[in-house]
Amino acid sequence: MFTRIAVPESLTSLAAEQGGVISAQQAQDSGVTRAAIRRLHRNGHWHRIAPGIWSARAEPPWLGLAWAGILQTVDGVLGGRAAGHLHGVCAEPTVIEVWSLVRRSVPDPRWRFRRGLQQGRGSPPRVRLETAVLQMCQEETAEGIVTVLARAVGTRRTTVERLRHATLGAPTLRNRKLVLDILHDVADGIESPLERLYLKTVERAHGLPAAHRQITITEGTRSDVGYPDFGLLVELDGQLWHEGPAAWADMERDNRHQLLSLTTLRFGWHAVLHDPCGVAQQIAEALHSGGWRSGAKRCSRCR
Repeated sequence: MFTRIAVPESLTSLAAEQGGVISAQQAQDSGVTRAAIRRLHRNGHWHRIAPGIWSARAEPPWLGLAWAGILQTVDGVLGGRAAGHLHGVCAEPTVIEVWSLVRRSVPDPRWRFRRGLQQGRGSPPRVRLETAVLQMCQEETAEGIVTVLARAVGTRRTTVERLRHATLGAPTLRNRKLVLDILHDVADGIESPLERLYLKTVERAHGLPAAHRQITITEGTRSDVGYPDFGLLVELDGQLWHEGPAAWADMERDNRHQLLSLTTLRFGWHAVLHDPCGVAQQIAEALHSGGWRSGAKRCSRCR
């Protein structure tokens, strides 16, 4: 990684643990002088990627950039999506969030430095999972919050109860009530903004029976919404068009269910968002065909 002549093995090992990145202070603490650092840089062995931060590669990997953000502070801790990625609940963010009591004044699009005391754990240090998830929610719309919370719970790395406890313990959290409301829906099994919209504006608003969610009828399949007592399944397609293997899998699943005398109705964003009453009417008719004896009620939007 680094030239063997001037760099102690202990510093090489430290750099390997930090994604190929070290600070000038770490180098000097290991016995590498400033003159040696300049020589390594001049010879192309080290690359300056931020003030006082050096890398074995001109373009360090994401982990190296995460460490670079931390090393630019005294007490840096990764937060938001950076911490969420390390906890396994989201992809690598392009902007790495770093919390510290002393905020840096030099702007750099690769890092977002935020001032505040956060408890770090792990290597590199990051906030606990529940804290990271709530920080992610602060920058999202209602639809985005649904996705963040459902994905975090879906990974089984946290639970609705743990997230609810963290939310209740954060009285200044922006959109706190909305987060608690969405957590209630996530506990009911919703996994996407479209599923939540269906739950609120179609099912609950019109007094339809409570559905089963993420229901498995035949081996290896899963349906978004199911009313198995009335022979009805509902698929909510968030994409405008399905093609390729996913489309074939959906078709095969629907055909297998049809052979079991199960009706499948499919709705997309446009129908649920702009005509929830019409969707509810179709659902109610299908439920009646399956033996439902009650009736859908009118909501405030019904004509």
